[in-house]
Amino acid sequence: MVETITGRQRTLARAISIVSNPALITLAAIFYTASLLAPDRSRFWIWSWLAIGLILSPGLLYGFWTLVKKRHFDLEIGKRQDRIVPLLLSSLGALIGSYLVSSRLEVGVLSILSTALAMMLISLTIITLVWKISLHTATAASYITLIVLFGGWAFTVCYLILLPIGWSRLVLNQHTLAQIIGGALAAVGVTSVAWLMFAARV
Repeated sequence: MVETITGRQRTLARAISIVSNPALITLAAIFYTASLLAPDRSRFWIWSWLAIGLILSPGLLYGFWTLVKKRHFDLEIGKRQDRIVPLLLSSLGALIGSYLVSSRLEVGVLSILSTALAMMLISLTIITLVWKISLHTATAASYITLIVLFGGWAFTVCYLILLPIGWSRLVLNQHTLAQIIGGALAAVGVTSVAWLMFAARV
């Protein structure tokens, strides 16, 4: 398939891959969620920076470490083995964040979101130990599932976003079709389970 791809298609695939990067999507989700749920500007920034520090900073720090050690900044973290440590640290951060939300804040929606994120990261970490699953499709599918669960079935059309994301990962030779579909299905399943476990608290 890759041999038939034109330069323009490859450029488009790179652009889609960058825009749908899990870190960027998560960053947008953090700011959007905090803007909806934080009672004031002060707590908006506290919640946002705490979430960024716990969930996103491990991957960024690993990226800078590879830049210093290997003179190459791998935003994609293309090798499966290189993903394990950042995922483990992000999972730990998400667990801490979920605990803080559940024990210190009385915001049911935020509790569901933090728990779903922690469960998804843990699941992806376990899978990554043996298989290079697509983090791009998994992250996007998880957030879309939350939108559908909170907003209603009319939002299922948002799952179409996964098509260009998956296409970009295929074109760039980052994943097989099975890894792309596996990432999406794993995220939908784990996020739905988290919803069923904690939705009654909202």
